[in-house]
Amino acid sequence: MLIDRYFKLFLFFHRFCLYPQDIVIQLDFRSRLRKIQILAHQFLIPKKIEFYVGDVPDGTKPSLESARYTRVGYVSFSDNENSGYKARELKSIHVDAHGVFLKLVLHKNHINKHNLYNQVGLIAINVIGDDIEPTKPDSMDPDFLDLSDKDPIVDGYINKPDYISPQDDLAFDMFQDPEISQIIRKLERKKQEAVLQERDDYEKTLKTTISELQKVGEKLGKMEVEKRQAVENEDYDKAKIKKIQMDELRLQSYKDLHVIDLLELNGAPKNKEVKEPVVDNATHVDSSPRPATPYEEQALPVHTSNTDGEQP
Repeated sequence: MLIDRYFKLFLFFHRFCLYPQDIVIQLDFRSRLRKIQILAHQFLIPKKIEFYVGDVPDGTKPSLESARYTRVGYVSFSDNENSGYKARELKSIHVDAHGVFLKLVLHKNHINKHNLYNQVGLIAINVIGDDIEPTKPDSMDPDFLDLSDKDPIVDGYINKPDYISPQDDLAFDMFQDPEISQIIRKLERKKQEAVLQERDDYEKTLKTTISELQKVGEKLGKMEVEKRQAVENEDYDKAKIKKIQMDELRLQSYKDLHVIDLLELNGAPKNKEVKEPVVDNATHVDSSPRPATPYEEQALPVHTSNTDGEQP
């Protein structure tokens, strides 16, 4: 079962606080962590974040006191001077570790004219992995190999992160309309079911529809930013018009792409031809997953991208 812990937050530490500062996240279940994403503030930027995964012995109730942490690496952030402190840096980190706690150790901030009180801030944290049940291997089994003290970096080389859906990526939610993104996730699950059920025509239609909805969602995301800017400028007439345009685009897209039919809310139809969605001739966006970045000796492998500071 895929876990996707998306913490959308505006976390800022106190003025002139002492560093390093710790953040500990407790997961609902013991999990295999596969990917961690951090979206930093545009000018309250830590120089470095260290990552630790905490676990407890089988049969022990998870608690901060009983947890034992293993350091899995760190990432560094740029000072963001080149963007004029308007972009936010997104780090995507591939890991392979098991535990119930994730601890982030934030180091001292980059100094700039906007950060008057030497603070650091995070906008969002996304944790992706799999829920796992604790198991007790049989030590008498001749094939049993005790790897309890193995290096997590070596573990990362052995157990490459499996396929992670693009819809679980933090960047997907940042640039998509929230309602569209939820529908895309539902259609993606339908597509996976269609593959297992060998419903080839239905699966093909879902694939096309998801691609087209992604374009609509990105357009709605941009329109949402324009609407917010209009509100900030107290141009409420423009904001109202923009909202009407967004609602019309959303509803028309649902109609053209036959979204309600494809969701099959009343169950799969019997001997009913699948309607092809109405699409334009634009080139489809490639949503295939990128290969996982291998571990380095010390710093964690990361995928870095800059995002507009106006995004939520």
